[in-house]
Amino acid sequence: MKGFSVNYDGSVDGVEYNDLYLDSSGILSINGGNENVIENCYHAIQLMLGEYDYNVLLGIPWNDYISATQPIGRVLQSSLTNAVQNINGVSRVRSITFNPNRVTRQLTIIMQIVLVGGEESEIIYNQG
Repeated sequence: MKGFSVNYDGSVDGVEYNDLYLDSSGILSINGGNENVIENCYHAIQLMLGEYDYNVLLGIPWNDYISATQPIGRVLQSSLTNAVQNINGVSRVRSITFNPNRVTRQLTIIMQIVLVGGEESEIIYNQG
């Protein structure tokens, strides 16, 4: 019987980066290529600073931003850009817009990214 492996760090030659997921039929499948890169971008945006036990320097300092009394636009944009550009497979971040809604206490982030192969993608994330 052949075992199952996931190439999460690119160490298996000839195998794309991948992740496990359930497809629309409920079958365990492997997510690879650009889909995985975009999924990793979502995870990078969601990760709070210090949340990951093995590297507490990873993540966005969401708690600092929520309690800030000064405008955080440039600082937040820089944190988001750095987090996403450090994802393997992302060439660059083309643009970031965010819209804070103080009434509903929700933040909408829209990012345009360019992947290593030249494909462009849009990430829409709602925090709140």
